[in-house]
Amino acid sequence: MKSILSTALLATAGFAIVTSSASAITANDGDIYIGFRENGSAQDYLIDVGQPDQFETATSPITLSLGNFASDLRTVFGNSWYANNGIGQNSVLWGVVGGVASQSTSGNDYAGTLYASTPGANWSSSDSGSQAIPANNIFNGLGAFYQHHTNSTNAPLGQIQTSASTGSWASYNTGTQSFGTWIPTIEGVVTNNIGFDLLAATDNGANGFGQGAAGSEKLGTFSLNVSGSGASQTASVTFTPAPEPSSFVLLSSGLAGFLGFVRRRSNRA
Repeated sequence: MKSILSTALLATAGFAIVTSSASAITANDGDIYIGFRENGSAQDYLIDVGQPDQFETATSPITLSLGNFASDLRTVFGNSWYANNGIGQNSVLWGVVGGVASQSTSGNDYAGTLYASTPGANWSSSDSGSQAIPANNIFNGLGAFYQHHTNSTNAPLGQIQTSASTGSWASYNTGTQSFGTWIPTIEGVVTNNIGFDLLAATDNGANGFGQGAAGSEKLGTFSLNVSGSGASQTASVTFTPAPEPSSFVLLSSGLAGFLGFVRRRSNRA
């Protein structure tokens, strides 16, 4: 599956340099977003972490350069946003999502390709026709809202949003479903790691891009790393890629060989 996707290097992911003032930000088709939400909160928080190529081609863990977004999360959800979650309805949740609305601007991903975190969520889309709807909502809804507002002074790619606004992260995540596609939801509590999957769409050559194979693939896992408290609290996000299938083959064959060796030694004894 990965062979049909773009192989751009991590260096081209386009992470912005941390700045000291808020400015307009750009959302590109296919960008991956990390969102934070709390039931009942008037605000949510969204970060654009760039194109998916960096995660598709990763061979070792990546710690994303996101600035001091922990300060923003304290502003939005309070100082205990991380320490006291997982205990009730007001837990802070997080999720990851991305969607390709147009093949022509998104490398080798066909229109309708989706990316999402999977803390127990199930895909309810199974073909490029239905996948195109959430993919369009992610780019032209979530992405457009993000692009038309300013970034945080603490994190160059972060944005504090009004939860009730159409196009905000919270407007697409109701607690029972996400983007009208994932049921029950793509979100999990912030103290838990969340898997990250690709749901590829087919083109069937209809748009001149050649034949593409649909299917899902586990790309890896996102983890939120938090230390300290109050004003001294820091946080980072790490993506750990899933092992290639060939790695499992080598591991299993090596283990089988080792067990066979031990068994032969035991028989001789």
